[in-house]
Amino acid sequence: MACRPHPRAVKIDDHDLMNILETVTLRDGSKRKLKCDSDQLNSLKTIQSVPELTQLFDAVATEEDIRKFLWRHRHDYMPFKGVVLPIFYDESMPFRDHDPLAYEASKSDAELRVHVYDALNRFLPILPDILAGFEEQFQETTAKLPSLETEREEEIRTEIVTREVTNRIIQMYSEDGLRKVVNTITSRAGDLVVPALASIFSIWKYGALQFGRKHLENLLVSSRQSYEEYHRTLKQLADRFCLLSPATSLVWCTQCRKHPQSYFAVASQDPPVSTCPVCKSEMAVGTFYYPKSPLAKLLDARDGLLGTTVHWSLRESGRSWAPGVYVEGLADDTEKDAVFQMEDENEIGIVESKVHHLDSPGRTLESQIREDLNQLSNHWRTYDKADIHVSSAYLVTNIPQCVGASVVDNILSLKEFSEIPCDIEVFYPETFEDFRDIISEE
Repeated sequence: MACRPHPRAVKIDDHDLMNILETVTLRDGSKRKLKCDSDQLNSLKTIQSVPELTQLFDAVATEEDIRKFLWRHRHDYMPFKGVVLPIFYDESMPFRDHDPLAYEASKSDAELRVHVYDALNRFLPILPDILAGFEEQFQETTAKLPSLETEREEEIRTEIVTREVTNRIIQMYSEDGLRKVVNTITSRAGDLVVPALASIFSIWKYGALQFGRKHLENLLVSSRQSYEEYHRTLKQLADRFCLLSPATSLVWCTQCRKHPQSYFAVASQDPPVSTCPVCKSEMAVGTFYYPKSPLAKLLDARDGLLGTTVHWSLRESGRSWAPGVYVEGLADDTEKDAVFQMEDENEIGIVESKVHHLDSPGRTLESQIREDLNQLSNHWRTYDKADIHVSSAYLVTNIPQCVGASVVDNILSLKEFSEIPCDIEVFYPETFEDFRDIISEE
């Protein structure tokens, strides 16, 4: 279903939008200024100005499936290592038979080999002439050089020859040279170009299906969702919030093996619905989705969408707060993901947002929770040493409650935590609404 446009957002003044906490009160009544991260504030301004994002974050705050889908490490969305390209994948008929595509790819691979061998045989007769031409040019270049005796002169000679040969290759790919190459290819093997390209595209279809299914498997593991939960949430992001768009779809018939039927649909508004022209059955569709620009930028943030959700909830709470905080003049201070003012204006709360790779072993996730809580306790100690009264310290994580709850209970029972006169709590994707209730009540 295609998205209908949302009404245009009303621009709101920054002062009305944020309610930023600018100072903290020390125990002696004096105040210190806070420095906060302007980039994170700008992200919230973007959300406020884009209706689709505003609706999304209102939903993230109350719907667990959307949190599980979007609260993951930014690299989990990206199938190509080192390339910032978030992609999602889904199928209309999940994991239906791919044998027709496999057969088509195998047949096309054999045909491509035949085309390549045929082309080689056509070019073999002129290959000696091409090589002889290069050899002649090489000899002409070297003959012009003076006799060289030292090792350094030999290095210079090699550099000159390399440069001359490179220039020859560049000349080949100039407009005239390239035209000659193309004319030679088309005159000898032009009839093989289109069939070879068709074979390559057919091979790519099966490769695209395998790639998509592998990425989908990784997405399910990294979100700890069932396929049904994943599929339902993806459709909401695409149809309800209009924040995911189809990039390309692979369409294939799962019934026809003797004469496989398949095609690519590129940048269609919705995944195509097709009937096989041979057997008249509904064709399966695998679609790659990409997040639209505003959402893509938020997914690539340091703490992912989780950190932005925490900030959005603090902003919605009506309390004075600030993101990415440092206290001016505090030498050993480290950044706090967020702080907010308690009901008693002389007290503050600290929030840490942590996103982890959920495909890590259970022991690794437990170790990461320990590190997160240690960081939270260090934040409390830093502020306590500076006479800043912290009455609440919260950790919001994407680690599932079933993994973290027992570990957290054990850690918080340790002496170094139990002696901290501060309310320390951990919130998971399943319990985030409790966090919202607490910050709204305090």
